[in-house]
Amino acid sequence: MKRVRPARPLRAPWTGLTVWLLLLACEMAKGAADSPVLTVGERDNFAQDGGMIGFCLEQNKIRFEINLDAAERAKLRISSRLLALAKTVIGGQRGT
Repeated sequence: MKRVRPARPLRAPWTGLTVWLLLLACEMAKGAADSPVLTVGERDNFAQDGGMIGFCLEQNKIRFEINLDAAERAKLRISSRLLALAKTVIGGQRGT
């Protein structure tokens, strides 16, 4: 049985909105591909396989990759500041 953590509301004070965070097993995240849900994971090749933000360990530092095509399909916008910090951007004008 896969472990699913319950969703919890998070306040985003700079927007005045409440957002929800739900941590899912990787297989479950695929079902959210075209929904306005930001998918984040730490599995190898998470972003290359369709996730939006994939964390990885590189020289004892946590880095991340962004799949801009996946975010755009879900009608989400990724900040240019966040894109500039990413190790790799997949798709979009910057990506491959």
